[in-house]
Amino acid sequence: MPTLAEVFTAFPGIPLNIELKQTDPPAEAALVAVLDRFAARDQTLLAAEDGTIMARMRAAAPDVLTSFSAPEVAEWVFRLRTGSASRCTCGRSTRRRRSRRSSTSVWTGS
Repeated sequence: MPTLAEVFTAFPGIPLNIELKQTDPPAEAALVAVLDRFAARDQTLLAAEDGTIMARMRAAAPDVLTSFSAPEVAEWVFRLRTGSASRCTCGRSTRRRRSRRSSTSVWTGS
């Protein structure tokens, strides 16, 4: 499996969705260092199922787009079902992507 640096070298400028799964030791600083080394913050969407990892990634790189973590998905679904989705605070990445005139696609699986 290639390293992230090898992927950026092989595919410069290609948008990437990077999911971080490692909780301990924290790897967010190392991930952000690679993004900065390749000036890739604007071409990257960061993802993490774990809410703690997502919070640490957002703190380390607040300008990089992020997906929903599992707790944020649960909040979003709950708010959709209760009719309070307009007050959901979990959609900041989608709003920022719209402001960049980028497309957003959503896939679901059963």
